[in-house]
Amino acid sequence: MGVCRSQLSTNFYANSCPAVFRVVRRQLLSALRNDTRMAASLLRLHFHDCFVNGCDGSVLLDGSDSEKLAGPNRNSARANQTGADDLPSPFDSIDTIIDKFVAVGLNTTDVVSLSVARFLLHSPLTDCTACAGGHTIGRARCVTFSGRLYDFSEDSSVDPTLDPSMATELQTLCPQSGGDGNATAPLDRNSTYAFDNHYFKNLVEQKGLLSSDQGLFSSDEGEAATKALVQAYSNSSSLFFRDFLL
Repeated sequence: MGVCRSQLSTNFYANSCPAVFRVVRRQLLSALRNDTRMAASLLRLHFHDCFVNGCDGSVLLDGSDSEKLAGPNRNSARANQTGADDLPSPFDSIDTIIDKFVAVGLNTTDVVSLSVARFLLHSPLTDCTACAGGHTIGRARCVTFSGRLYDFSEDSSVDPTLDPSMATELQTLCPQSGGDGNATAPLDRNSTYAFDNHYFKNLVEQKGLLSSDQGLFSSDEGEAATKALVQAYSNSSSLFFRDFLL
């Protein structure tokens, strides 16, 4: 049996359409001017494609077993459906998220720098990707973090790793009753649309929106595996950009 090799190439259009990257860039800039949330939506779309069997565009395919129909993508991505159902979740523990990254050849640094690894939005009303650094842009629905705001544990009604003033604001946005869970809050408080290291500064100040985000810095698992890297990124935007782009 012969060896099957990928024929994908970044130079595919070098002769037939040498200006392809300029054309795509121009169209993307136009889309971003019309809707700044498009950047987070596209980042999330690429993560959901690449996390499942590599960056092959399979998330765009139709069919009964399409990745589009997997839970993390339903109504939000347009296909290895089983693989897509195993995308990292904002409700996963840090150890579980790390294990899911390792399973596809990524490591703990990737978990923290990408932050595009945790899928969190299941509706077209929300955007974002899901792991750490990727959460420097985008928004998340109340349903993905409201569990931190009410009846959190026997000892605390609110997640103790969440800044109290931020918790109060989020409770106003996401009432315990009467809301539909679709209101959204920025993943990177006070720096919603800028791709920077402010997301990590928020984690240090207990202002991470998702439990899985704040857990990178505040959980026992994070203490052992990811806290030091969060601290390093919060102090150095160049280090974050370097690791994100590797």
